[in-house]
Amino acid sequence: MTPAIQHLDALVLHHLNLEEHLALPLSRNAEVLHGHDSVLDAAREGLHVLECSTLTPAAGQRLQALAKQRGVCLVDAPLTGGPREALEGRLHALVGGERDEDAAFVAPVLAAFCQRQHRFAGVGQGYAAKLVNNLLAFANLTAVAEAMTTAVRAGLD
Repeated sequence: MTPAIQHLDALVLHHLNLEEHLALPLSRNAEVLHGHDSVLDAAREGLHVLECSTLTPAAGQRLQALAKQRGVCLVDAPLTGGPREALEGRLHALVGGERDEDAAFVAPVLAAFCQRQHRFAGVGQGYAAKLVNNLLAFANLTAVAEAMTTAVRAGLD
């Protein structure tokens, strides 16, 4: 990790496998944060890490505990929206984190690429909100597919 990280106030992490469009596993996020030559190895106390991947609340709590041991603040802020919204700066951030002050600190960073920020107080709560959001999206997709199948079987055009 470059010594430049020692001069940062905030850092955004979002791991995406661009070939498969799937979030990388927690082990990769954890490796970047606290593996060999990691963010936490190079970070100065007071750094705010904005973690924007889709993880479980428990995973976020584990990462936050590791960060906290080093005096680093981790704010979970998974994102909703797709590639078009990302290019247009219209993503939504589901912001967790331990303290409102930390969420406020990273808010200007999120504002650079997010249209809205929704605050869910508590470590991992942003991840919980994202999982609920995904559940609703997949439930709606399933309902539409079932409705279309029923319409075709009923002979509707």
